[in-house]
Amino acid sequence: MPKILKFGGTSVGTAVAIKQLISIIESSPKGSVAVFSAFAKVTDLITEATETALNNLEKAQEFVYRIEMRALGLIEEVISDSELIREAENQVKAHLNELKELLESINFLKECHGSAIDSALAKGELVSSTVIHFALLDSGIKSFLADSRNFMITDSNYCHANPQYALITEKIKSELIEPMIAGDYHIAVTQGFIARSTQLKTTTLGRGGSDFSASIIGACMAKNDYEIDSIDIYTDVDGVMTADPRLVPNAKSIDKISISEMLEMSYFGAKVLHPKTILPALEAQIPVNVMNTMNSAFLGTKIINENVDSESEIHSIINLKDLYIFRIAADDAKACVNEVHNLSQRIMATNSTIIYSSIIAYNGLIIAMVPDKTNLMVLQSNGKVPEPIFGCAITGENLRLDDEIMAISKMVELGITKPKIDFYQSPTGNSIIITCDTPLDLQQIHDKLVIRATAQ
Repeated sequence: MPKILKFGGTSVGTAVAIKQLISIIESSPKGSVAVFSAFAKVTDLITEATETALNNLEKAQEFVYRIEMRALGLIEEVISDSELIREAENQVKAHLNELKELLESINFLKECHGSAIDSALAKGELVSSTVIHFALLDSGIKSFLADSRNFMITDSNYCHANPQYALITEKIKSELIEPMIAGDYHIAVTQGFIARSTQLKTTTLGRGGSDFSASIIGACMAKNDYEIDSIDIYTDVDGVMTADPRLVPNAKSIDKISISEMLEMSYFGAKVLHPKTILPALEAQIPVNVMNTMNSAFLGTKIINENVDSESEIHSIINLKDLYIFRIAADDAKACVNEVHNLSQRIMATNSTIIYSSIIAYNGLIIAMVPDKTNLMVLQSNGKVPEPIFGCAITGENLRLDDEIMAISKMVELGITKPKIDFYQSPTGNSIIITCDTPLDLQQIHDKLVIRATAQ
């Protein structure tokens, strides 16, 4: 049964990675769809080019030159047939010439509106998918290159466009499914992230939009009775892990995780797929797997639309960055409630993340991640500046107060106690927040709590 294969920027960032994904596609079921992000860092380069073009066109064009040299270099490394090399180079140069013209317009008009930004950003995905398409042809794989803007229809909310599912379902049949079947193609190559509005203007789905694209494509193909076995999202790590391997080197892969827990992990800042992007697939009952492009032996982390099981279970630990505690004192309960509410609004207005809040009698408490420290002085409460603290979140399924007590007793028993250590239960029951006035030993907590729990 066909699959949707989504490859992120790191999966198409080098010749080695491209050759690996070609082998993955070659072994995929016939009639599958491969969705591609731009080459790693290219979206950032295009963003910088559009910003620079307002005042310095020559410097902005240098960013395009860097993208072109990288793409042409990859073409030489992954394609051997001279005719295919020439065709790939011509199409890549055509896309980048359009980008240069966009930058010239931005410089001339001295303005860079959402429509221009989206049109520019789209060139990243168009370039990467073009290179991959010709590399597949060079490997003897029958590939169909489909412009996702012909079927991914959105509103005109530039940079964060909203999909129009009924129109996508209709268009995907004529622009993707029918050509694939008629041409008897092994794979359809298309772009993530980019789309087209009902006014026929290029739009984008926002950062992380390629995962969203893959999910939408799978769901809308299924609505056309084109059965999809799974959506496999390829990254550069072994799926969803028990901790950030940069902080905890022996972090393990999680076999199966619910979308609700992933939502909580994402909220705490973990580098996982944002659950909203894969919701269309899960609602269509299509399994979603997080895979590793460079580790074909890894079976993936399966994301499901319900709790993994009814038992309480610890799955992961997340380091909470830029953490501060806000203490509120008031003369009466009503004043305390009002101050907590007002302070919460001010915190969220700075793009900070509140991870816990409570009110007991005349005292309130808010714990938040505040990445921009320049906001701290304006987030005072009754003249009190928030206090910096250290913390982590233990996430899992159905974590209850009993588990909090269990975690405390285990930490005391195993010698992980720290001065002024506090525990807070998240409202969802999917996490326990640990805070301390000194740095926590994430490695010890991971090994003694997470690894022990997953091994039981």
